[in-house]
Amino acid sequence: MLSNQEISKILYEISEYLEMEDDPFRPRAYQKAARIIELQNRSLATIYAKEGIKGIERIPGIGEIIAKKIEELILTGQLQSFEKLKRESPVDVSTLTKIEGMGPKKIKALWQKLGVKNLDDLKKIIGQHKIRELDGFGEKSEENILRGIKALKTQKERLLLKKVLPIAEEIKQRLSELPEVKKVEIAGSIRRKKETVGDIDMLVLSDKPEKVMDVFVKLPQIVEIYAKGQTKSSGRLSIGIDIDLRVVPEQSFGAALQYFTGSKLHNIKLRTIALKKGYKLNEYGLFKNNEQVAGKNEKEIYDKLGIRYIGPDKRIGENEVVITDTNIKEKSVGAVVFHGTYGMERIEYLIVHYPKGARSGSHGHWDMVKGHVDEGEREIDTLFRETKEETGLQKDNLELIDGFKEEIHYNFRTGRGLHYKKVVFYLLKSKIKKVALSHEHDDYKWLPFKDALETLTFKGGKEILIRANKHLINREKL
Repeated sequence: MLSNQEISKILYEISEYLEMEDDPFRPRAYQKAARIIELQNRSLATIYAKEGIKGIERIPGIGEIIAKKIEELILTGQLQSFEKLKRESPVDVSTLTKIEGMGPKKIKALWQKLGVKNLDDLKKIIGQHKIRELDGFGEKSEENILRGIKALKTQKERLLLKKVLPIAEEIKQRLSELPEVKKVEIAGSIRRKKETVGDIDMLVLSDKPEKVMDVFVKLPQIVEIYAKGQTKSSGRLSIGIDIDLRVVPEQSFGAALQYFTGSKLHNIKLRTIALKKGYKLNEYGLFKNNEQVAGKNEKEIYDKLGIRYIGPDKRIGENEVVITDTNIKEKSVGAVVFHGTYGMERIEYLIVHYPKGARSGSHGHWDMVKGHVDEGEREIDTLFRETKEETGLQKDNLELIDGFKEEIHYNFRTGRGLHYKKVVFYLLKSKIKKVALSHEHDDYKWLPFKDALETLTFKGGKEILIRANKHLINREKL
């Protein structure tokens, strides 16, 4: 999901495009929202997962229209109206506004009077000294713009993952072909599958780091070398971002890969747990009384800390860390129940209300159907049994949708102690909407996707619903 910084950047860019259209009001609204988002301590994605679009609207300065655009960014990673705005604009506003001193008004004047549409056009008229002849610009303005263009080349910016990944893969492939190299991995934000990338972090397992560094500094993709060392070298790529290469010994490779993949917040959480258990965790390994106890691979670090292994793309520092070494372990099976068919009639999802309990808070919580797996019971049998017991929906009226099986894992605490729970979800299509609730619930609703997403209480349930809805959409396209 997009970070607050990335969402804020998009809103700022929208305001710049709107200024080009002489819109007197909307640019200010987007600028104000962008500034507010920059100052938020909580992730908008987290707020949305817990409170839905109403949580976004409750942020002072963000109205209903912009909240809906933020929702689209969170759910899809892009904004169709923004993409349309860029396509229809005759000017590359996004690039030109990165030049210091080039605001929308100056960009518009240069476009209307000199036909400047992009950076190449601007460089051309700078060379012809045409800017100094314009009213409101002059020789000084021309010099400042030229200085801004030169500074733009050295600015560190984030590039789209799809642009950076092929280059990173090329370099990984070249290094992996060296006889001195046993393993190569790309770490950092690329491995976390962030939409944008600020630099490339790469790790190599080798007993001969000097040979590796000699090849690295001569790679054709690198246009400038900042530093060359025995185990670390840094440079700048022709696409405009930096790359760091580290050669790591075998006993520390997993620890280094974990350290240079996780976000800052994720790594802080792991180090905190390690300290509580009497360990020390860093990029060299997991240590107990100065003796390394894990570090060759990532999984053994998570296992030793009693944490469920977390995939690289989930290591963002929110609620992904789940403690598994607890005496209270539970497994349940859940059902995402829906009625209707995409393309023919409106899809509605069934959610049920659990009264106040251990995890519910003062007003209870909204969730999907789920229940414990009995000893020796198959997951599918639990699925249909629990759905019948909790909603009255019989197996004959339910269709199991192929290809969907998702899990969530979480901790919660009761008077008995810390619980570790795993819930496996399946997708069921109901032929009927008549529901007979069990004593466990006091209400139910059939809701369209967005309303159901907003009503569900817990982040895990929201994530499962998003995946289920996406599965149904993709299934309809086949």
